Amino acid sequence: MDDKKAVEQGRNAKKCWSCGAIYVGHFCTDCGAKAQEEIAFCPVCGADRVKGKAFCGNCGFSYGDTGDYVEGASLSTVGIPTFTPQEGAATSETEGNEVSQVVPQAPSQAQPTPKTSQETPKQAAPAKPKQATPEKPAGKKPAASEGQNKGWASFLSWLRSHKVVAICAVAFVVVAAVALGLIIGLSGKGDQPSLMYSYGEMIDGTYTVSITGLGICTDTALVIPSEIHGYPVTRIAYRAFGDCTGLTSVTIPDSVTDIDAGAFEGCTGLTAVTIGNGVTNIYNSAFEGCTGLTSITIPDSVTSIGEAVFRNCTGLTSVTIPDSVTSLRYYAFRGCTGLTAVTIGNGVTNIYDSAFEGCTGLTSVTIPDSVTSIGHTAFYGCTGLTSVTIPYSVTSISSYAFYGCTGLTSVTIPESVTSLGYYAFSGCIHLTTIYCEAASKPSGWSFGWEGDDCTAQVIWGHKDS
Repeated sequence: MDDKKAVEQGRNAKKCWSCGAIYVGHFCTDCGAKAQEEIAFCPVCGADRVKGKAFCGNCGFSYGDTGDYVEGASLSTVGIPTFTPQEGAATSETEGNEVSQVVPQAPSQAQPTPKTSQETPKQAAPAKPKQATPEKPAGKKPAASEGQNKGWASFLSWLRSHKVVAICAVAFVVVAAVALGLIIGLSGKGDQPSLMYSYGEMIDGTYTVSITGLGICTDTALVIPSEIHGYPVTRIAYRAFGDCTGLTSVTIPDSVTDIDAGAFEGCTGLTAVTIGNGVTNIYNSAFEGCTGLTSITIPDSVTSIGEAVFRNCTGLTSVTIPDSVTSLRYYAFRGCTGLTAVTIGNGVTNIYDSAFEGCTGLTSVTIPDSVTSIGHTAFYGCTGLTSVTIPYSVTSISSYAFYGCTGLTSVTIPESVTSLGYYAFSGCIHLTTIYCEAASKPSGWSFGWEGDDCTAQVIWGHKDS
């Protein structure tokens, strides 16, 4: 129907959104497409139409200057066909967008193609990218700032719906930044900014510093500072200098109280260590495997020497354990084959298992009166040991305590020893005499305490003249 005829009939003529023909009523008389004001769904993408909106919020399709629509309708009930581009329509793809966009071509007015109601009408999609969904009246071009505002709105909406994720992300960034600052320090400030370190808060609210690594420090003769950025250095952290084979000497200040486990483990080039007078604890394996270390002075401030602290320090020749130390833990000097002399302080009460095992260079040892027990394999395999003095304070000697001490020729066991483990002197092939102050074998002594291979003469009730 042409415009003139529609006006002459006095009817409300409409232009078909699909084929461009002029018609009156609810359906196009040429292609059968339904009037846009009665469409509840976008005829292009099928998205729900928002009441009162002239544009599809999903693909940007214009509904025209229409008003209300039929609520509760669907694609099937309104008769909207599946979208098929018109023959000859131009297509374009936006980079990064997988949705192909079809640019409709206006139908020729000279040669309109009539359609029957049974034929499937062809629909053309507008050439608007899927991301651009301006909700503006037809004919108005959205401002560039609107897309930006909508992006911010979407981002803020996402943050509101993902509060926990957002908080965790911010917290992670803050912690990472702080940690990085603690690791590298403040460039050009402090006593030793090239060392790695961290801060710790004490119960009273004060802060201390722990040295955690060598960082970019290239010194071979390392002097650890007593403070960094005004805070005292109190700890050498776990494996802080582990396997730093280039270190030759280390000076630990008096401010340090703890040398943590493995702090200098495997520093094979280390030949000298100065331990400050403030150190109270030397933890497990702190100097284990420092094969170049020849001597070390343990200050009187030290009260605890952990397990395997000097294990396999094969170059160590002598060591003095101060009276402040209360115990020699497991494997403390195990495998120190170069150790020839050791002085055990009067504060030591226990010599634990394998404390001096395999110290083949050890020739003599004097156990102080403070010691009450000698642990399992404490002097196992000390083949160079020729004499040992066991004090009256000792009440217990565990099994294999002096096993394989082939250099021993005689030993005196005081009457105070009430417990003696099996094979305590087994393998001592050159042992000729064992003097026992007890009148006879005590009930707490194990069967075979002297060892099956022992050929030594046992003299009971022996008293020193």
